[in-house]
Amino acid sequence: MANKTTLSWVNGSIIKQGDTSSVFKLKLRTDDKKRLNGPAKVQLIHSSKGMTEFEAEVVDNIVSFRLEKALPVGSYVVEIEHAGYVFPSTDSVILTVNENLGEYASGEAIELYGLKNIVKEYVEQEQDIPDLLMFYNLGKI
Repeated sequence: MANKTTLSWVNGSIIKQGDTSSVFKLKLRTDDKKRLNGPAKVQLIHSSKGMTEFEAEVVDNIVSFRLEKALPVGSYVVEIEHAGYVFPSTDSVILTVNENLGEYASGEAIELYGLKNIVKEYVEQEQDIPDLLMFYNLGKI
C-alpha cells in the first residue's frame, strides 16, 4: 500500500489580489507520521492561467510561504514536493485569490468601469430632461 500524503491549512486560504504580505502555512502529513524538515517546492496551479512555482522551507511538518507577486484572480490548487513526497495525494487544497479593484485591476477593466459610470451619468441626466420632440410635435397640432 502506498503512503497517503495529506495537506491542510494552518491559517487562511483566501486573499485579495496583490497581497504579498500574508504568510500561508500548511501542515504536511504522511501515513507513517514521518517528521519532515528541509527545502520544499510549492506549486500553485490554475486550470487556465498556468502555474507558478517557488522554493519554501518545511519546519516540523509545516511549510510557510508568501506570494512574491500578484496572481491573477481565481482558484489555485496547491501542491508541495518535499523529501520525495508530493502533497496531497488526494483531496486538493485550494488557495483563492479574490478581485482587488485597486491598483491590480487591468487597464481594460478600469476603462470599462469608467465607461459604465459615464453611461450611468448620461442616463440619469436624460431622465431629468423632458422629451422636447414630444413637445415640438404637440405644438404642431
